[in-house]
Amino acid sequence: MAHVEIKTPKVYKSTSPFSHATLTTGARIMHFTGQCAQGLPDGRTVGKGDITKQAEQAFENMKALVEAGGGTMGDICKIRIYLTTRDSIPAVKEVRRRYFREPFPATTVLQVAGLDDPDWLIEVEATAVLP
Repeated sequence: MAHVEIKTPKVYKSTSPFSHATLTTGARIMHFTGQCAQGLPDGRTVGKGDITKQAEQAFENMKALVEAGGGTMGDICKIRIYLTTRDSIPAVKEVRRRYFREPFPATTVLQVAGLDDPDWLIEVEATAVLP
């Protein structure tokens, strides 16, 4: 099995040495790099100080990537959510409900001391099994 990079013009192009998502071709398993509130065209932070807007942007990036790989949000089976404060959990749960339906993906939520950019309040990584 090999893996290929999944790209889409709906997600900013990173200048860092990573892929936003890769697809393991034989098993059709898609792995997502942690998605943050980085928007088009240049990856600048969307919604500084607003956890709802940042969560929406992270999930919109994820949605664009899974669709570019040939899947849907329903194919995502595991997500890991990193938050800089526990106070964000209720807002993130509400946003997450707009992007996922039952059966919901297995989910881990972690509070972290900080993320790569000090303006980021959330980072979401995921795994999907595509049809």
